[in-house]
Amino acid sequence: MSPTSSSIKSSLRLVTVAGCFSMIYAAGIASPAATDFFRSLGMNEFHFGLLGGLPMVMLFLQFVGALVATRLRHRKGLFILFSLISRLLYIPVALMPLLCPGLSQKAWIFYTILIIGLSQAFANFSLPLWFSWMGDLVPAPLINRFWSRRHLWVQSIWTAAYVGVAALAYFAQLPIHILYAVIVMGGCFAGVIDILIHLQIQEPIPPPAPKHTIFEFLRAPFEHPEYRTFVRFHCYWYVAVNFFAPFTQLYALKILGLSAWQVTILWCLYGIANIPTARLWGRLADRYGNRPVLTVCVWAKSLVVISFLLVTPAVAIPVLAVTFFFDGMLNSGFAIASNGYMFKMAPSSERSMFVTAITGLAGLCGCIASLISGALLQQTHGFDLLFLGRHWNNYHLMFMVSMVLRWGAVLFAHRIREPKSSSTREVFGYLLDLLPVQFIQVYFRKTTARK
Repeated sequence: MSPTSSSIKSSLRLVTVAGCFSMIYAAGIASPAATDFFRSLGMNEFHFGLLGGLPMVMLFLQFVGALVATRLRHRKGLFILFSLISRLLYIPVALMPLLCPGLSQKAWIFYTILIIGLSQAFANFSLPLWFSWMGDLVPAPLINRFWSRRHLWVQSIWTAAYVGVAALAYFAQLPIHILYAVIVMGGCFAGVIDILIHLQIQEPIPPPAPKHTIFEFLRAPFEHPEYRTFVRFHCYWYVAVNFFAPFTQLYALKILGLSAWQVTILWCLYGIANIPTARLWGRLADRYGNRPVLTVCVWAKSLVVISFLLVTPAVAIPVLAVTFFFDGMLNSGFAIASNGYMFKMAPSSERSMFVTAITGLAGLCGCIASLISGALLQQTHGFDLLFLGRHWNNYHLMFMVSMVLRWGAVLFAHRIREPKSSSTREVFGYLLDLLPVQFIQVYFRKTTARK
């Protein structure tokens, strides 16, 4: 028996509420306090590259999870079990230095990476189950609208959680081992609530999957003429991003000399930037298509790398604040358009495998890039070049590689095939027409309020 319209609406609201708790969990385990904590354990650039690329081996389990999803009539129970295990595994990571103070530095690092690897394994297996479930639950006409609204709410909560982490780091003045343990315990508590909320979410019975062999299921996303171009773009994009992203917080703490609470406040701007733009990107994706929205976002996302290349410790906070806010707006559009394309183009009977082609294969490419860049950073440790009146270090080398690769990603985004989508120029034109009008309206509102 299919869910009624009212039950679907109720379930969609619960999906958003669960996502909000998930963002608290994410802020708890992956804040700048985590970077500071791992540094205190003695981790170097190679270890951070390994942590950034750790899902690489575990991504195989996404394909296993996708295959299992095509065979299951009920995905909820398995998703809940594996997700709970994944999230609870972060508790021993946080408590290990407190409960086992006699462990050597090498042992701490080994067990930390091992446990996080296990957590990633369970998370990767459960991810295709969730996407397949959500793809059957969200009505097709509401895809972009729902994901844009959900994105707005979850990013707002993520921002609030990050502010809470920054306030705790600033006011509590706790040793990093205790601070991280408190943050992780709070984050895991929220993460468990997120998963338990899913018990109340409807699970439509999935359509019967075609009777394909395992290899036919694996090949399906790459034989789809339109979706294949989307997979190709994402594989390239994840490589470009992961020469830069895994090391930004480490760079801010180690090279720019910012404190953990300052870095946390800066990263909050990513969530704040979603508030005024999430619905706008959803409307643009509905009106013009997902491909042109992706292209616009990718075109501008090299600016964050350029800022990291040029910023100095003296002006780091104001420059990065402006950069992160702008990049956060682009992240919002990228996420909404990517989700919209995946759910729109993937056949419902094979959705889990189509989604895994992005989250799994593209993620694998990004993880390889992360491992390579981490190893290169470690090998080039001590590199220093005086050029154009300033010093350039090994981090700048990796950032330059990412910048050039991001420019190349525009070509891959432009070649994504999406029937009935408009040109990128139309989206640019709409934004250039819209933004000046909004600035004028804000100016006149402030002027009127003063009078």
